[in-house]
Amino acid sequence: MHFKTASAIGLLIAALACTDISRSPVGEELLPQGVLDGELELVVVTDWDLAVDYPIFPSDRGESDRLVSAFEWSEAPGFESRPVFRFSLAAFDSLPTESVFLSANLKLVFAPALAVPVSFQVHRVTSEWDEATADWDRRDLGLDWTTAGGDVDPEPVVEFTIAAGETDSDSVSVPLPPSLIEDWVSGVVTNEGLLLIQQTPGSAVQFASRGFGGSNPLGPRLEIEIQLGEPGSPVELSVFPVVEDTFLPIDRDPFESDGLTIGAGEPVSRAVLIPNLDQVPTDAAIVDVKLIVSVERARIPGDSLSFLANQVVSEFLGEKTILAPATGTSILGLTTVSRDLLPVDSLVFESNRLRALVRLWLRDPETNRGIAINVLEESIGFGGVTVFDPLSPVELRPRLRLVVLPESDQ
Repeated sequence: MHFKTASAIGLLIAALACTDISRSPVGEELLPQGVLDGELELVVVTDWDLAVDYPIFPSDRGESDRLVSAFEWSEAPGFESRPVFRFSLAAFDSLPTESVFLSANLKLVFAPALAVPVSFQVHRVTSEWDEATADWDRRDLGLDWTTAGGDVDPEPVVEFTIAAGETDSDSVSVPLPPSLIEDWVSGVVTNEGLLLIQQTPGSAVQFASRGFGGSNPLGPRLEIEIQLGEPGSPVELSVFPVVEDTFLPIDRDPFESDGLTIGAGEPVSRAVLIPNLDQVPTDAAIVDVKLIVSVERARIPGDSLSFLANQVVSEFLGEKTILAPATGTSILGLTTVSRDLLPVDSLVFESNRLRALVRLWLRDPETNRGIAINVLEESIGFGGVTVFDPLSPVELRPRLRLVVLPESDQ
């Protein structure tokens, strides 16, 4: 609903906009109905009961819709990532004795189109791993890879190149030696899957994964031709979708700063801020609320990166801190920044939900467990920012900016 206001209110709003380096705190449509003579006040909270960043393990990486490959990525210096996947060949447990594997092809769907050809080595994985917990250093909870980046046979199974200029969502067919399938089926070597090691620096390639619960039909698959029984017997084409896949990322140039780091990829880092609202009048009507953090350092691969503010619903427990579900009606704010983001630029988070939450905190301070900030797609959206912390100069500190209408007789 929209209400026209007197010019004095407009001048006051303009004055408020000049008090901070971010945009105007309130528009006409946010003013309470009938309030033409009330005096808006700006309250900027820069005191925080808690302001901390903390690392988490992105447990949904194994359910991602893509497998990221990168090597000396120019948009994220120091970043490397290796896709890994495994197929079940249990269907071959009862083959006729004389059966022969004639061919095997690994099918991968990729995007986006590549500006230059990108080459890969395919290696056989030699250790057990779990898609929900594997990362660059560990293959499962409490179990490290013998060699960081994945335990593999040093001799590549095959090498292949994706040509430049292919269209989005094209696929590549990689011929595998039939002897590999024979060795897996016979048990000569254990079937722990395959790992891709990108050889071409400066690029990133995204392969389609099996997705949540294996629901993506574009995920990696094996196509195997087999002659069932003696020569002259029928030839059958068997297609095996991937049963586990993930990617193993590492950031060799992580943020080093005294500020609060909000990043994605590896490691993933979130920030939690619990505001001290003692200076906010409890009887005031809150017209608008914004959470503003100023950027100290940024690394934005690709064209942009999105950041999400969400409600913290548990006591702060580090990696085990519980956040509210990130749905369209529950998030406290979403902001997207481009690659031209500069130091001291601001990330601004606002929503009706944030305003309602601050009102609740003023009525019931015990419910104030804070606000978390993280990268929107933190398991696959690489890059991040470091923002100034509460020990920084006051104009750069994280701030909760409230536009309030003090209680009046009217």
